[in-house]
Amino acid sequence: MYGPPANTSQDFMYDPVFHGGNGFIQSVFQRSVLSLFPQFLSPTLLNAGYRIPLDRNGGNAVLFWFGISRDRKKTESSRSTAGLSYVDKASESNSISHVRGRQVILSAGCIQSSQILELSGVGDPDILVPLGIKPVVNLTNVGVGLRDPPMMNYWPISFDLNATFSGGEYIQNYIQLESARNMLSDEDYTAASQWLNSTKSIPGLPNAQLSVFKELWFANEPLIEMAWQFQVANVTPYNLVPLSQGTVHINSSDPLAPPAIDPNYNRVMATINGEEVEWDMWFLAKAAQFWETKVATTAPMRYIITSVNPPFDVPFEQYYSTVKKRTGTSEHLTGGNPMLAREEGGVVDTNLLVYGTSNVRIVDGSVFPYQPSAHPMGLTYAIAMRAAQLLQEMPGGGGLTASLQLPQSNVSASATAVFGDVIA
Repeated sequence: MYGPPANTSQDFMYDPVFHGGNGFIQSVFQRSVLSLFPQFLSPTLLNAGYRIPLDRNGGNAVLFWFGISRDRKKTESSRSTAGLSYVDKASESNSISHVRGRQVILSAGCIQSSQILELSGVGDPDILVPLGIKPVVNLTNVGVGLRDPPMMNYWPISFDLNATFSGGEYIQNYIQLESARNMLSDEDYTAASQWLNSTKSIPGLPNAQLSVFKELWFANEPLIEMAWQFQVANVTPYNLVPLSQGTVHINSSDPLAPPAIDPNYNRVMATINGEEVEWDMWFLAKAAQFWETKVATTAPMRYIITSVNPPFDVPFEQYYSTVKKRTGTSEHLTGGNPMLAREEGGVVDTNLLVYGTSNVRIVDGSVFPYQPSAHPMGLTYAIAMRAAQLLQEMPGGGGLTASLQLPQSNVSASATAVFGDVIA
């Protein structure tokens, strides 16, 4: 079910064809629109050369828009798990309980799915053996490829404006996704492209993922997000697809001990115009300064801006230093058990099956080989739906339920959502 709020529908452009009429998720636009966006920011971005689509959900992601939200048997080289065991910590007995099933679904997230695999003997023997865990499946890729996109949100870019606005009653969600070409000067884009073209491999980054990044870069797909998610004039820059990747591994055989998480920020170095730089931070800072300069110097925003923090008209070294100090976790982790070929660093195949097993599947954001946007929620839902389809289509699965079949019509084409005095 989908519909824009009736009281602010004039601020939204959407095509009902791109929105389903049934399913588990009801999506709507935000409950109020800060008048800064339609009156000043949107025309400024248009004047600066950026585009507004009719509806981003049509498939073209490079643009800006108002987002929507959701209201064990052993065989030769394969291991089949027929049952699971767990410790019941809710009782005083700490008794071990057993669960049996033909298919095992591991859905513990980017941190604990890797932890559970390793505790079960699926992982790198160099990590497992010293902890007294017998390797069952030699899969050194478990726990690698963890990504935490750097986000300048500590403090974001903030504008002081000599105007007053309405519509700030609720949290805002004005999102701009842009390609590198649209967020860098011609000189910076050319220099960065030259480094990418000359880079054949990066230690710690599977070649398949480097190839995907190059494709995204040169095909002008979104790599930077500018998110206005505040009720004031603040915007958060994201580097959506960092090349630096981290790890998550157990450091104890105790299942209740937290694993060791190493996000590995800014590990990848690049040579740009003869200077060695931290690639992910350089790209984020360059994009933020380029974009901020455009917004601050283009009408009509330039008529109401009295100051901006950080200042856009300072040397890049100074701007870079500020961005780095203000950048931290995006709290949107993905990866750790990527869906790639095993020899390319993968943990699961295209059917979500863990390599070396016959019936263990991972269904969470840890399987994403790269991050398609700052917020992985939508794709995580899609992975869950795909897993349900796979299981239902298997022998004995019962066939697809109606809820997993594509809708034949859009029953919400003329629907609107009306909000009264609702407390968020």
